[in-house]
Amino acid sequence: MRRFNLIRKKINSIDRKVVNLLEKRMSLARKLGRIKKESGEDIEDTAYEREHLDELAQKSSLRPIFLRGIFNEIFSESKKTQRWS
Repeated sequence: MRRFNLIRKKINSIDRKVVNLLEKRMSLARKLGRIKKESGEDIEDTAYEREHLDELAQKSSLRPIFLRGIFNEIFSESKKTQRWS
C-alpha cells in the first residue's frame, strides 16, 4: 500500500504540472488571439494544427489517437480563448 500511495502522489504531482502548463498555454492563446484580431488573421488554422499534431505524434511514444484526442480538446479550448480575448 505504501508504494501505491507514493506512485499516486507522483501522478498527482504530474497532473498539477499539466494543469499549470495548460494555464500557461491558454494565457499565450489569449495573447495570440489579440494579435490575430489586430492583424485580421483567422483564429482557425487547421493546417497548423494538423502539422503540429503530426510532429508531436512522430516524436512521442504515445498512441497517435490518444494524442489526437487530447490535442483536439486543447486546440478547441485555445480557439475559444482566442475568440474571447
